[in-house]
Amino acid sequence: MTNLEFEIQDAQNMPYLHQLLKLKHTYNQENSLTKKVELVKEAYAYIKNISPQFYDIENKVMNDSFSCLIDNLYKFRSNFPPVYIIENNPNFNLNRPFKSFPDHNAEDILNALVQQTRIMLYKKINHNSKISKSLAELNLTNYCSFVSLYITKLCKKHKIKNKRIKIEPGFQKNSLLFNGHGYHYVNIIDIEDKSYLIDCTYSQFFLLRDNLLEQNGIPYYKTCYPGFYMLTTPERLQVVNKILTDGWISLTNENLKNYLDGFALSYRNGLYYEDTNDFSYTTNYDANDYKNFLEGQDNMLSYEPTRHLGFQTQPLNNPNLRL
Repeated sequence: MTNLEFEIQDAQNMPYLHQLLKLKHTYNQENSLTKKVELVKEAYAYIKNISPQFYDIENKVMNDSFSCLIDNLYKFRSNFPPVYIIENNPNFNLNRPFKSFPDHNAEDILNALVQQTRIMLYKKINHNSKISKSLAELNLTNYCSFVSLYITKLCKKHKIKNKRIKIEPGFQKNSLLFNGHGYHYVNIIDIEDKSYLIDCTYSQFFLLRDNLLEQNGIPYYKTCYPGFYMLTTPERLQVVNKILTDGWISLTNENLKNYLDGFALSYRNGLYYEDTNDFSYTTNYDANDYKNFLEGQDNMLSYEPTRHLGFQTQPLNNPNLRL
């Protein structure tokens, strides 16, 4: 290993590495968020433009040296400031404990579940941090499984009908579209004859670092998170604001489609846009499709080519395609 944190097998690839590290060094020295964003975008554009040179056309694989570049590219994201692409103001009052858990009004029950969960999250994360942050400032990435289990226990304690749902990439069970990563857990609560969705870690999908459109089209690099796509229509935005504020939403057919459209769109890679020339950021899936997806009876791979979903396994023919 070199002091550049890479093992580049072919010396002719070193100039590419040095250029990327040069951008990274400038990024680390920069204090302006706007300039940091521009440098990340420049790094994304650079990798897309050179990626065809790392593609083995005969074997249809990216060579090992490219994976080293991708590893370093991820370091840009890991050092990015925790800035959101939408205002995040969750309803939360640390000093508002419930004297008794409500048992009749659906809205009161849902608010109680969310409030207790948010108190738990706030205390747990800040307990492990040197700097105390507000709930809105907390990075809730990777807490969805833990939180959904906590809600499940609350529901069991208070005899509330609950389903813990795992949203898999492509809605395919044990999906390998992102090498086993990229899944999300939520809870579906049934009260009387209506269903509700609780997602207390939804804000994790709205970090600026994960929602730069320029990151789409890079082989073996994560595509934009659902946050980017959820802000492209007023109907989806309404769903976002409700969940970020209250932590739950009524699970009407319209809300279910809008909520899951964000995930479905995030599973598509740059090859989808290059092959289809469809930049509408929409899907043809309806609520019934998504119900079948969540129940494991169907998935996106039945309708869209695998090459369009998950990690992009080859470069774009046009690296300068405006996605």
